[in-house]
Amino acid sequence: MLARLRVRSDGQRGLLGLAASGDRVWAEWTPPDGRLVIARILPGPRRILWRGPPSATLANSGHLALGPGGELVAGIGDRQTRKLGSLFTVLPRRRTLSTGWNNPFAFSVGPDGALWVADNAPGDTGERLTRGDRGRPRPPITILRTGTAPSGLAVLDPRTLAVCGFRSGRLDLWRVGEGAPRRLTAARPLATDCRLGVARLGDGALVYSTGDALRVVRP
Repeated sequence: MLARLRVRSDGQRGLLGLAASGDRVWAEWTPPDGRLVIARILPGPRRILWRGPPSATLANSGHLALGPGGELVAGIGDRQTRKLGSLFTVLPRRRTLSTGWNNPFAFSVGPDGALWVADNAPGDTGERLTRGDRGRPRPPITILRTGTAPSGLAVLDPRTLAVCGFRSGRLDLWRVGEGAPRRLTAARPLATDCRLGVARLGDGALVYSTGDALRVVRP
């Protein structure tokens, strides 16, 4: 066991996000008091980097991602109560990248430093796929198909994105075009059992979670 965290796990709380570089590991979670916390958990003594607001049953976000320059990027949702949805850097310093999100859980930083986000939305409200480092969501914006509930996003290269849908189960490829991200013209998605996230491996393949297993697929 690398580390043990005491978490509050009711609703959509718990261990929400992990990021690693070399021997350093960062995590975002909800401790027993219910607040959102980001800390470096390895190596050495735990170091708290950010204490956020009280969590909620829905729309906490909580994902973490590393940029090519070592930036640690985090997200927070509006939690269905206040419009606090934002993406921000925790390291090397606290800096807001964008605001106006519903629940920006699925995001990733590409090799060119571009931050892409698939924003969850309540009910049948349109879920947005767009850049997350431009102050606020603004064109080009692609609306995902109803019932996607994006749970993961991976950047294959500066022009190709993969989005995993918790509700849809689809792992779709999207091509970044001149006007807006557009899905690759394919007869079927890469997978129909993707539920809890997707990541790019070093050889260009994608690993995704079905909820109880990890599978690898090549674009």
